[in-house]
Amino acid sequence: MQDRLKDFMEEHREAFDAETPPTAIWDKIDDQLPQKQSAPIRRLVIRYAKIAAAVFILFGVGMLTGSYLSGNETEFSAETQQEINDLNTFYSRQVNEKLNELKSFSPDNNVIEDIKELDSSFQALKDELGNEVNDHQVIEAMIREYQTKIEILDRVIVRMKSTNKSPKSKKL
Repeated sequence: MQDRLKDFMEEHREAFDAETPPTAIWDKIDDQLPQKQSAPIRRLVIRYAKIAAAVFILFGVGMLTGSYLSGNETEFSAETQQEINDLNTFYSRQVNEKLNELKSFSPDNNVIEDIKELDSSFQALKDELGNEVNDHQVIEAMIREYQTKIEILDRVIVRMKSTNKSPKSKKL
């Protein structure tokens, strides 16, 4: 039976091809078909454009934040700068006097290493100055460091004096 139908179709093919269905029928068929898949490419382009815009905005915000923060690292008010200068002058003079007095004795290497460790701790505080939200707290910590250093030097000098180690100048 199929062979007869097939033969009939082949014999009368021209008659079938001559007629075209009305456009309304094709429109209905077209509405029932799934949409074309050309949209995913457009969606990908839009998605990547959104991602690029977000990255660009985040990068811009990061740059602005970084420039703001780095700009504040070295800028101090005149009052803060004067306070730092006064602090360094006052305590440096006291520390230098104590160090000179200590040098007149023969301090052992442990004392010198401890002083260097305090110096590195103090330098770390100086480096933090300007990075912290509250510079006053850092300045207070610097003052405590200086005071600690002076107290340690005083204790070492008292011990040197109590052990009757004579100053280097008396040995000569």
